[in-house]
Amino acid sequence: MKKNCILFLFVATLGLSISSCSNDNEASIEATWEITHEGEIDKDGKEILTPVSDEGNCAKTTITFSAGGIFSGSYSEYNNSKCQTFSDKGVWSKSGNTLTIKYEGETEGDSGEILELSDSTLKLKYTETNEDKVVEIYVVVYKRK
Repeated sequence: MKKNCILFLFVATLGLSISSCSNDNEASIEATWEITHEGEIDKDGKEILTPVSDEGNCAKTTITFSAGGIFSGSYSEYNNSKCQTFSDKGVWSKSGNTLTIKYEGETEGDSGEILELSDSTLKLKYTETNEDKVVEIYVVVYKRK
Protein backbone atom coordinates (compact mmCIF):
# COMPACT_ATOMS: atom_id res chain seq x y z
CA MET A 1 0.00 0.00 0.00
CA LYS A 2 2.85 2.39 0.88
CA LYS A 3 4.53 1.65 -2.48
CA ASN A 4 1.27 2.44 -4.34
CA CYS A 5 0.93 5.75 -2.49
CA ILE A 6 4.53 6.73 -3.29
CA LEU A 7 4.06 5.68 -6.92
CA PHE A 8 0.85 7.73 -7.15
CA LEU A 9 2.58 10.84 -5.69
CA PHE A 10 5.53 10.38 -8.07
CA VAL A 11 3.25 10.11 -11.13
CA ALA A 12 1.14 13.08 -9.98
CA THR A 13 4.24 15.22 -9.37
CA LEU A 14 5.73 14.21 -12.72
CA GLY A 15 2.49 15.08 -14.51
CA LEU A 16 2.31 18.50 -12.86
CA SER A 17 5.93 19.29 -13.66
CA ILE A 18 5.52 18.29 -17.31
CA SER A 19 2.35 20.34 -17.72
CA SER A 20 3.86 23.40 -16.02
CA CYS A 21 6.96 23.24 -18.22
CA SER A 22 4.97 22.94 -21.41
CA ASN A 23 2.93 26.06 -20.58
CA ASP A 24 6.03 28.28 -20.42
CA ASN A 25 6.31 28.54 -24.21
CA GLU A 26 2.65 28.72 -25.12
CA ALA A 27 2.19 32.51 -25.14
CA SER A 28 0.08 33.56 -28.08
CA ILE A 29 1.38 35.96 -30.67
CA GLU A 30 -2.23 36.95 -31.42
CA ALA A 31 -2.38 40.38 -29.78
CA THR A 32 -1.52 44.02 -30.34
CA TRP A 33 2.16 44.78 -29.76
CA GLU A 34 3.82 48.18 -29.29
CA ILE A 35 7.48 48.73 -30.16
CA THR A 36 9.72 49.57 -27.19
CA HIS A 37 13.32 48.95 -28.32
CA GLU A 38 15.26 48.38 -31.49
CA GLY A 39 18.86 47.75 -32.33
CA GLU A 40 21.30 45.26 -33.69
CA ILE A 41 23.46 42.32 -32.79
CA ASP A 42 27.14 43.07 -33.19
CA LYS A 43 29.74 40.70 -34.62
CA ASP A 44 30.37 39.29 -31.12
CA GLY A 45 26.71 38.35 -30.75
CA LYS A 46 25.91 41.13 -28.25
CA GLU A 47 22.54 42.88 -28.50
CA ILE A 48 22.76 46.66 -28.67
CA LEU A 49 19.23 47.93 -28.05
CA THR A 50 17.97 51.47 -27.61
CA PRO A 51 14.53 52.65 -26.50
CA VAL A 52 12.31 53.87 -29.31
CA SER A 53 11.66 57.58 -28.91
CA ASP A 54 8.35 59.23 -29.62
CA GLU A 55 9.56 62.36 -31.38
CA GLY A 56 6.82 64.97 -31.48
CA ASN A 57 4.64 62.74 -29.27
CA CYS A 58 3.68 60.73 -32.34
CA ALA A 59 2.04 57.35 -31.82
CA LYS A 60 4.45 54.46 -31.43
CA THR A 61 4.64 51.68 -33.96
CA THR A 62 2.13 48.91 -33.28
CA ILE A 63 1.35 45.64 -34.98
CA THR A 64 -1.69 43.45 -34.39
CA PHE A 65 -1.61 39.75 -35.18
CA SER A 66 -5.17 38.46 -35.50
CA ALA A 67 -6.58 34.96 -35.75
CA GLY A 68 -6.73 33.64 -39.29
CA GLY A 69 -3.27 34.93 -40.16
CA ILE A 70 -4.18 38.59 -40.70
CA PHE A 71 -2.03 41.47 -39.40
CA SER A 72 -2.34 45.22 -39.35
CA GLY A 73 0.16 47.78 -38.24
CA SER A 74 0.65 51.50 -37.91
CA TYR A 75 3.60 53.81 -37.49
CA SER A 76 4.09 57.57 -37.33
CA GLU A 77 6.72 59.95 -38.62
CA TYR A 78 7.36 63.47 -37.36
CA ASN A 79 7.94 65.90 -40.24
CA ASN A 80 7.43 69.66 -40.50
CA SER A 81 6.22 69.85 -36.89
CA LYS A 82 3.45 67.33 -37.57
CA CYS A 83 2.87 63.64 -36.97
CA GLN A 84 1.92 61.67 -40.03
CA THR A 85 0.51 58.19 -39.44
CA PHE A 86 0.81 55.32 -41.90
CA SER A 87 -0.74 51.87 -41.83
CA ASP A 88 0.02 48.47 -43.31
CA LYS A 89 -1.80 45.18 -43.47
CA GLY A 90 -1.26 41.72 -44.80
CA VAL A 91 -0.91 38.13 -43.71
CA TRP A 92 1.29 36.40 -41.15
CA SER A 93 2.32 32.87 -40.34
CA LYS A 94 4.36 31.26 -37.57
CA SER A 95 6.31 28.06 -37.97
CA GLY A 96 8.41 27.04 -35.00
CA ASN A 97 10.44 30.14 -34.07
CA THR A 98 10.00 31.80 -37.47
CA LEU A 99 7.47 34.57 -37.98
CA THR A 100 6.73 35.57 -41.57
CA ILE A 101 4.70 38.60 -42.55
CA LYS A 102 3.72 39.48 -46.09
CA TYR A 103 2.44 42.97 -46.77
CA GLU A 104 -0.64 43.37 -48.93
CA GLY A 105 0.36 43.73 -52.58
CA GLU A 106 3.80 42.13 -52.16
CA THR A 107 4.79 38.72 -53.42
CA GLU A 108 7.52 37.95 -50.88
CA GLY A 109 7.33 37.97 -47.11
CA ASP A 110 9.73 39.17 -44.42
CA SER A 111 10.81 36.47 -41.98
CA GLY A 112 12.22 36.97 -38.53
CA GLU A 113 13.36 34.68 -35.76
CA ILE A 114 11.35 34.85 -32.55
CA LEU A 115 13.93 35.27 -29.79
CA GLU A 116 11.32 35.74 -27.06
CA LEU A 117 7.56 35.35 -26.91
CA SER A 118 5.85 35.73 -23.54
CA ASP A 119 2.63 37.20 -22.24
CA SER A 120 4.36 40.60 -22.14
CA THR A 121 7.23 40.58 -24.66
CA LEU A 122 7.85 39.79 -28.32
CA LYS A 123 11.47 40.00 -29.49
CA LEU A 124 12.27 39.44 -33.16
CA LYS A 125 15.59 39.11 -34.97
CA TYR A 126 15.90 39.91 -38.67
CA THR A 127 18.93 38.99 -40.74
CA GLU A 128 19.41 40.88 -44.00
CA THR A 129 22.14 41.12 -46.61
CA ASN A 130 22.53 44.66 -47.97
CA GLU A 131 23.57 45.75 -51.47
CA ASP A 132 27.26 45.43 -50.51
CA LYS A 133 26.70 41.80 -49.43
CA VAL A 134 27.17 42.75 -45.78
CA VAL A 135 25.00 40.76 -43.36
CA GLU A 136 23.14 42.95 -40.90
CA ILE A 137 21.22 41.63 -37.91
CA TYR A 138 18.41 43.74 -36.42
CA VAL A 139 16.43 43.19 -33.24
CA VAL A 140 13.02 44.68 -32.49
CA VAL A 141 11.32 44.40 -29.09
CA TYR A 142 7.59 44.86 -28.55
CA LYS A 143 5.42 44.86 -25.44
CA ARG A 144 1.89 43.49 -25.39
CA LYS A 145 -0.55 46.35 -25.37
